[in-house]
Amino acid sequence: MPPHTTPDAPTPVAAPGAATDREAQVQALFDLARDMLCIARLDGTVTLLNPAWEAITGHTTEAMLATPFLDYIHPEDREEFRAQFAGLREGVPVSGLAVRFRCADRTYRWLRFSGTPAQGFAYGVARDITEQHEAAQRVEQYQASLRRNAAMIDASLMQATELLRQLHSLHRIVVLSLSAAAGE
Repeated sequence: MPPHTTPDAPTPVAAPGAATDREAQVQALFDLARDMLCIARLDGTVTLLNPAWEAITGHTTEAMLATPFLDYIHPEDREEFRAQFAGLREGVPVSGLAVRFRCADRTYRWLRFSGTPAQGFAYGVARDITEQHEAAQRVEQYQASLRRNAAMIDASLMQATELLRQLHSLHRIVVLSLSAAAGE
């Protein structure tokens, strides 16, 4: 049995005559993939993980296979994850589901999941999007700051315009007063 599997994990199907080479290629693709690949039964039990899971989350493969997958999902994201996984059971693929995943160091990483149901299993890919998510949050914060600054500038310009109007009126009064005083 290949590493990172449980006994009932499906095995890839190879073309006749190329089974050994094909199996080695599929195993290399699985082991070397930078994205996290997994296979789970439709009851949610994970049966196969590639090494990227351990590299990214810090959890051992053995620990992840022994722990309900939902335990790793942030509590605020669990309902959406459950709903999407229920869709897999009904034959509906999942695409772009972003959830927070608890790592071994107790921090959370943002993962974007895609999955397809087939042959009684869910075949999934997860990509670590933490950096992109944090960058998007920084952009949103920067944009909010720009909007606040623009509003403050607008308010300051309105105040300056009003002050200029008042100064202009005061200037006219002073000029008229000086003219009247000179004419006396």
